[in-house]
Parts: sequence; structure tokens; C-alpha cells
Amino acid sequence: MSKRLPDRPDLDHLRREAKALLQAHRAEGAHGAEILRHIARLKDLPDDEFAAACVSLQEAQHALAREYGFRSWTTLKDEVAARVAPTIEDLIVRLRSGRVRTRMIALRQYAISIHPDWTPGTPFGWGLAQPANTAPEGLAPLLERLAEDANWRIRREGVSALAAYAQLGDKRVERALRSALDDARHAVQHAAARTLSTECPGCGETPSLAVYVTD
Repeated sequence: MSKRLPDRPDLDHLRREAKALLQAHRAEGAHGAEILRHIARLKDLPDDEFAAACVSLQEAQHALAREYGFRSWTTLKDEVAARVAPTIEDLIVRLRSGRVRTRMIALRQYAISIHPDWTPGTPFGWGLAQPANTAPEGLAPLLERLAEDANWRIRREGVSALAAYAQLGDKRVERALRSALDDARHAVQHAAARTLSTECPGCGETPSLAVYVTD
């Protein structure tokens, strides 16, 4: 890796950069676009074969992503999306994305954006979530992810996102967290149990669920 992604990257600029790589390769051959050596099939080719190789735009995008230190163009795009502050409407759309990573990032961003008292720089996590004095509007998308998402990691993050409101007596939150006690994944069950606890919220141990839940 020799390039560093700026704090607020522009995806269109990155697309143009990938196209410029192709143009440089076609115009200057072996010495025009060494970044393309990140492509596995081109990595060890002699210069003459490298210069004559046909390279697709998708391959150039992959090579550029690798140069920036990312595993793939898709991973790079996800990072760009995470760094550009989206609107609430954008986040709600991303919460229903087919990509788990996109949903995960969106859930965290959305949870922080609706939190009424979130302190910038506070790490996100159910054990570290800042207790709120009131439950905000806009909880429905978080409740939906916890109840419906097919990926257990997203459901566990749904517990994290609701932790700040667990002790406010909000019936919607309480029902969602108690339903999570019956989740198919123990990690989700345990996170919900610890969140509902009145004696040991955020405790790092793993006793039986009954120890934590109080009626």
C-alpha cells in the first residue's frame, strides 16, 4: 500500500482514478501503471507481457483498492460510504441492504444519529452505550433490525443500539429485548440479558440468563 484514503473520499474521483490507470497502461505499457501489478495474474509477468496484457476496468478498480490498502473495490466503496455523512433517509435504506457490512455500518450510524445525548468520540457498543434520559423518535428501524435481520451479528448490534433506552420503561424497547432472549443465537440472548439487567449492566461475565433478567 502506498496511497492513503483522504478523510472525506469521493467515489467518483476514485472511479476516474481507476480509468486513468487503464489509460496509462495502454499509453505507456509496463511503466505506465505499476499499480496494476496488484492484479494476481499480472503480478509476476515480464514487462513485455505486462504491457501487452488486456486489463478490464473492474481489475483496475481492484488494483486501486489494493493500493489504498483494501481487500477489494467493494470494501473500498463500503469505507467511502462510511466516511461520508449520510442522511437519515439514506441510512434507513442502507439498513435494508443485502450486504451485511453495509447494514452493520448503517445501524451504528443511525443509532448514534438519533441518540439524544451522544457524546462524539464515544465508542459504539452495547456495554458502552450512553444511557439516554428519553427515548428518541426513530426507534422503529432499530427495532426492525433486532426482530427481523437474518444475520445474528446485526441482531446483536440491534441490542447494542437499544441499550441506552433499556431502563427507561419504554414498552417497545423492553418487548424487543425480551424477545431477543429467545434468539436462536446465544450471543444475542446474552447481550439482551445483560442489557435488561438491573444489577449488572455491562458485566463481562457469562452466567446463566436467569441470573440477569429481573421481572
